[in-house]
Amino acid sequence: MLSENIKTLRKAQGLSQQELAERLHVVRQTVSKWEQGLSVPDAAMLVQLAECLEVSVEELLGTPKSDSTAPKPPAAICRRPNASARMRRKTSGSSAAFLNLRGTAKYSSKTAGRK
Repeated sequence: MLSENIKTLRKAQGLSQQELAERLHVVRQTVSKWEQGLSVPDAAMLVQLAECLEVSVEELLGTPKSDSTAPKPPAAICRRPNASARMRRKTSGSSAAFLNLRGTAKYSSKTAGRK
């Protein structure tokens, strides 16, 4: 179903496999494989593909549209964080908390008897 949708929607937009591939920064053979059902785009590529074909990911996958009236999240929330945000998140985990224990009363009381 996905493979048929990609091909149908691409043709409806008047795009060749090559033109779609260039817009998605992949090779033409990749688009061909998607359309033949030999491979499938990953989740991030599905989003880009849907944008290029001017449909929702749900429509691209062949999922009927839900009748939900809930607002969609802003695009900024859905974007991937940049590298510096990922680094901050990594250092704010348990290892950073462990490193911050040095010098605290909790750390000192555990190691006070050791010499």
